[in-house]
Amino acid sequence: MRVTCMCGKSCKNLKGLKIHQTKMGCMRREQAEQRTEAVQSMAPGETEEEQDPESTHSVQNFQAQRAPPNNPSEHRRVLWPAAHKETEWRQFDEDVDGALEASSKGSVDQQLQTMCTFIICIGAERFGIKQPKAKTIARPNRRENKITALRRDLKSLKQRFKKASKEEKPALAELRDIFRKKLISLRRAEWHRRKGRERARKRTAFVANPFGFTKKLLGQKRSGTLMCTEDDISRHLSETYSNRLREEDLGPCRELISPPLPSSQFNTKEPTLAEVKGELRTNSAST
Repeated sequence: MRVTCMCGKSCKNLKGLKIHQTKMGCMRREQAEQRTEAVQSMAPGETEEEQDPESTHSVQNFQAQRAPPNNPSEHRRVLWPAAHKETEWRQFDEDVDGALEASSKGSVDQQLQTMCTFIICIGAERFGIKQPKAKTIARPNRRENKITALRRDLKSLKQRFKKASKEEKPALAELRDIFRKKLISLRRAEWHRRKGRERARKRTAFVANPFGFTKKLLGQKRSGTLMCTEDDISRHLSETYSNRLREEDLGPCRELISPPLPSSQFNTKEPTLAEVKGELRTNSAST
């Protein structure tokens, strides 16, 4: 048994109709239209309750303005199916067309609003709604906690140093220097960690889209007027990047070390029999 709502939506049964009216607010709009009366002394869209005849249970006057129709597309994001699922998209298109044909009333703006509402409602009922991601709260790491504790200790040491006597000040000053060295070391390590993460993020962005990353890094194209001639530019480049003494020999280098000649020539002869026997005798004696 199919049931049709006042907005033109066709539902399978009464349960589906109630669910649709609860989500879309059709009942609230119908009640607001029934309560609104065309009274000349009142502005359009306002209602006035009738006075209770009993004085002991008198009712005050209430004026209510018509609530604007809620727009589900503003606060619901549908989990649309993948583009390659043609069957689901074709069935969804047919259902939306059928609902629009059954409720093609009003002006162009109203029909467009109805179409958007049907698309969002039918898509949300069929495919589901995207749940908002939980925001992760950034928590300090262990090194940052140590830095905070050291800064707190340094502050307390500074106050104690001001109130301390002359005998206690040298020890407090030495302790303060130790804390400062630790704080500097931890801050330097934290700075390197953040720079490393930043470099990794930029490296990933460059690998994913090198042209877009380069364009973002260098900025947009700039235009201007060249005030100097091409001869001036060539002369400047020649004077800056050319070397007139390029083809000349460098000559001897004075910084090179010149060692003296050897006093005796190196013996390049083969070993004699006596040297071989002496070497063998030495090896046999050591074993």
